[in-house]
Amino acid sequence: MEALAAASPATPPYREKVSRAQLALARLHVSTGRLQEADAGFRKGLEVTEKLAVDFPTRAEYREQLANGYANLGQLFRMTGRLAESEQMLHKALALMQQLAADFPTVPNYRLTMATSQIQLGQLLVALGRNAEAEAAYRQGLKSIESLAAEFPAVTAYHLELARAFALLARLHTDTGKPAEAERAEEAALHILQSLKSTGTLPAQILKKDPAFERLRKNPEFQKLHEDKK
Repeated sequence: MEALAAASPATPPYREKVSRAQLALARLHVSTGRLQEADAGFRKGLEVTEKLAVDFPTRAEYREQLANGYANLGQLFRMTGRLAESEQMLHKALALMQQLAADFPTVPNYRLTMATSQIQLGQLLVALGRNAEAEAAYRQGLKSIESLAAEFPAVTAYHLELARAFALLARLHTDTGKPAEAERAEEAALHILQSLKSTGTLPAQILKKDPAFERLRKNPEFQKLHEDKK
């Protein structure tokens, strides 16, 4: 496929398949702890995707793929302690998704990815000790996800992302000495999860494994949700 892409640079499907395969392999390397290989894979995939986005600026899917690639590499940099580089990548991803969400306001997935990019940036800013900026990023993401959840109440993924964002905000408030705000955010996250449980749409694996809910797992009401899912 790489040979076909090189031989036919004006044929985007070949190049797109190459970039998608490289990015997918890089994500697999992350999941198996092969971080150096993941770094190289993301860079190779991004190089192809960046050219696709430039050569075919009207193809929104290439911009989305590029944003996702930047976000993936940003998360890898964060995992490996390269926080300044992580911030650079996450800002690139967010800028692309903000433009896509503005250009295609009727495509909910662009708005969701924009919001999750804001949340990821907030998590990085927490790691950098820039808590006021982190709170602002969390609140921007929350606002976008709240809008999606209100417009599409039957989509479980939006409510789960909203619960995650509230849980992360609660953790930030706890760590910065704002117990009242932390309690409100935690209660908001729990209310969403309880609502999902009442409709039978609360995934058990989210409760067990999602690191966003790490602190919330100490809450008796959360533990009740978890026990009921066993």
